[in-house]
Formats: sequence, structure tokens, C-alpha cells
Amino acid sequence: MRAESDTAEKATTLRILHSTRDGENHEVRLELNIASGEGTIASGSFAFAASRRDQEDIRWYLEDYLDYPFDPASEIATQIEGRMAVIGQDLFSRVFHSTPQARSLWEALSPHLASTVLRSRLPAALCMACHGNSCSSRPLGEH
Repeated sequence: MRAESDTAEKATTLRILHSTRDGENHEVRLELNIASGEGTIASGSFAFAASRRDQEDIRWYLEDYLDYPFDPASEIATQIEGRMAVIGQDLFSRVFHSTPQARSLWEALSPHLASTVLRSRLPAALCMACHGNSCSSRPLGEH
């Protein structure tokens, strides 16, 4: 996926609008615009809450581990990376398999992933999703 400034006219764009009132029940709206001019919208809701342990482990990984990436921290980081992959797969399923419209949107998006620009109101979330903790080469809000 790439930044919008790289030939925006030809890029496929996925905008993810997320909201939650209580941190556990989430609503998403997915807006897909394929470079060929096709557009698809899907929305859904799902329950998800990361455990306190997962929250602390991810915080440690994104903040503390960057300052001290040496053994035994690298072994702990490997375990946390595995857990983040499981959480990511779970969230992906909850978002893109939550409704027939979301499944159809994913099917339409899949062939265009290499040329897709992601947009969000939370640019930091896109940085983490696409690049770990490094976003310096991308405009905020687009990846």
C-alpha cells in the first residue's frame, strides 16, 4: 500500500471510519473506491476488547522495546509479535467478515492491494498497521 501522493488518480482508496462509545462495542464503515471508478460501502459492528495484559504488552513493544531491543527483550518481543498477529487476524475477521457487504468489499479490494491507499481519521493507527512505528515518509492520515 502506498501514500496518496504516488499517483492518486490511479490509486484504489479504502477509508476506514471507526467509532466506539465504551471501548468494547465498535462500529466501522468501510468506503472503497477502486481506481476504475467502482465504489463500495459496507458497515458493521462487533465486540472487541483487548485484555489489560495485551494492552500493556503492545505498549511495551511500541515504546520500551524501541529503546532497548536487545536480549532478553528481543525474545519477549517475538512472543508479543505473535500475539499481535493473532489479535490482528481476529480484528480483520471482525471487520471484513462481519457482514455480507463487508465480505464483498474485501473480495473487490483484494486484487488491488498493491495500489491501495488507506485513509483514516487516526493516522497513528495507520502507521502502526502499515509500518510498525515509522511513518516519516508518509503523509499523515494516508498509507
